[in-house]
Amino acid sequence: MMKTTYIRLTASTVLLSLIATCGSPLYAGQRLQFNSIRQLGMGGVGIAQTHDATALYINPAGLAEAKSAFKLPLRVRADINAFTLSHSSDAQFLLDSKNSKTDKLHRIDNLELPYTVAAKTALEPGFSWVNPKWGVGVFAQGSVFAKISNPVVPEVNIQGYTDISPMIGYADTIEVAGAQMAIGGTFRYISRSRIMDPATGAFVINQQAADFIEDTKFNISQTTMTGIGADIGTLMPLGSGQFGMVISNIGSELKGTTPSGNAVTETLPMHLSLGYAQELDASGLPVIGGLLGSFDAEADVKFEHQDMYKNIYFGVEKKILNEAVTLRAGLHQGFPSVGLAVDAWILHMQYAYYTEEAGEKVGDDPQSYHAFEIGILF
Repeated sequence: MMKTTYIRLTASTVLLSLIATCGSPLYAGQRLQFNSIRQLGMGGVGIAQTHDATALYINPAGLAEAKSAFKLPLRVRADINAFTLSHSSDAQFLLDSKNSKTDKLHRIDNLELPYTVAAKTALEPGFSWVNPKWGVGVFAQGSVFAKISNPVVPEVNIQGYTDISPMIGYADTIEVAGAQMAIGGTFRYISRSRIMDPATGAFVINQQAADFIEDTKFNISQTTMTGIGADIGTLMPLGSGQFGMVISNIGSELKGTTPSGNAVTETLPMHLSLGYAQELDASGLPVIGGLLGSFDAEADVKFEHQDMYKNIYFGVEKKILNEAVTLRAGLHQGFPSVGLAVDAWILHMQYAYYTEEAGEKVGDDPQSYHAFEIGILF
């Protein structure tokens, strides 16, 4: 079987170029948001069917069925919100130093507010090595967010962070009531850097648009917090499928010091996630049965948010053309997602379209993203 290795830019290099211009919502800035592009295309699921390096942060019990693999940071990925792509000319105009302040303010006056520019970057993994039972990896993600709002006196809101997390995990299989059950755990170190307003110490930078577009008045700093945490997960057969359960962010408290010397802490909320996956056979359906055949499906519930609709995820995956192409679809926090993967000859390519809810409830402030990943197989 062909061994897969990927090419990816470092998260810090990409993120430095993004922070001044764009980003993604920090509505859940306290959460670790590691998500593989496969997960995102399948609606965010994975608790009951992940058996590679990403099991370290999805469900460590999946390591019990992992195949030996070694990966380096040899893939490139970027997630850009749909609004940015459809309004790229406006963003370019506002960022072009050749345009005057007056012209930029006039452009803002003619924008449909709120105007949200968002992007992400990730190393998932930056490095990983797994075999049955054991796994180690270093994962990194970055996200920054810029929104122009208030049509009377336009204001700019900026938030951003990066997470770097080395992890080690172990899983084994035991027999319970005659059935084989996998139990696993991940221990991680977390380093989180967040941009902040040097004047107020807040993690949200608010400026009037008139001040923001003048470089001499645009001033940010950052603070870094570190801590440790753990996940515990299980996998077991249930009916014709597999059931998974994870308790995430056990004991995860981050501590640091701001540039002004003030102590700062942030707690990653512990939560429970459940998932069920099985292969479905649709070949008996009229008309479309022959086209669909059999495919993998999973439903997850992650008790992270007060709005239950934000906790529900569903996804399907179908391999075609001798498994060179993978089709994906799902529901992510109530919004549809789609994904595509191509692994042919030396080409590795993945795409996902998904939506995240930036507000407290589904429908408050959804942000849709296009995620692209390209790499080399050898």
